[in-house]
Amino acid sequence: MKIDKEFKRALSELPDREKDKLIAMLVRRDKKLAKRLHYELIGDFTKEDLQNDFYENVTLAFDNVKQSGFKPVNLSRALRKLSSEIASYLFTTKDKYGDALLNLYLMNKAFEYFSVEIDTFSGTDKGRKLAVYIVNKTFNLRVAINKLDPDLYIDFKEDLTKLGKHFKKNNGIVQTCKYHGFDIDWLLERDIPENIAFLQKDLRKRGFLK
Repeated sequence: MKIDKEFKRALSELPDREKDKLIAMLVRRDKKLAKRLHYELIGDFTKEDLQNDFYENVTLAFDNVKQSGFKPVNLSRALRKLSSEIASYLFTTKDKYGDALLNLYLMNKAFEYFSVEIDTFSGTDKGRKLAVYIVNKTFNLRVAINKLDPDLYIDFKEDLTKLGKHFKKNNGIVQTCKYHGFDIDWLLERDIPENIAFLQKDLRKRGFLK
């Protein structure tokens, strides 16, 4: 539903008591909104607290995947769940810098745990889907970092280089990158195409990165 000017005016004219009731109702129904308001209004947890929780959850999730016997679908589910946690972090804090840091951490950890398995299973249907998901997510990450203040690049350089080296060592990922139009050197170099976001959109329109 689009919130137009007339609707906003009507809301502003509500008595304070009615506004309080509406806010309480919305918070009860929307846990994400409740967490964001809690963060902004009370502030009894910080961005660093959320980040540390995430790091612990990554370790727990990947240990579970490893202990249960690796399957591409299990890693895909873990990555999607952890990515959802990052999205929640961004919604709560509005911290795009932290969002990029967490996504980069997640990708590097995935290769530290499962590089061999990602490569080994890349020839299977579910393994290919996993590889495409990883490449697409990394493409999103590189575009996001490119949109940040250029002075912040130094904070990402070391881990971007680490991820680029993981990619280059993994034949399944190398082949997936070539097919779907992602240049691994974009992880190893600061200078990337100015229109990288447009390139990504164009690739998706042509059916890649899916």
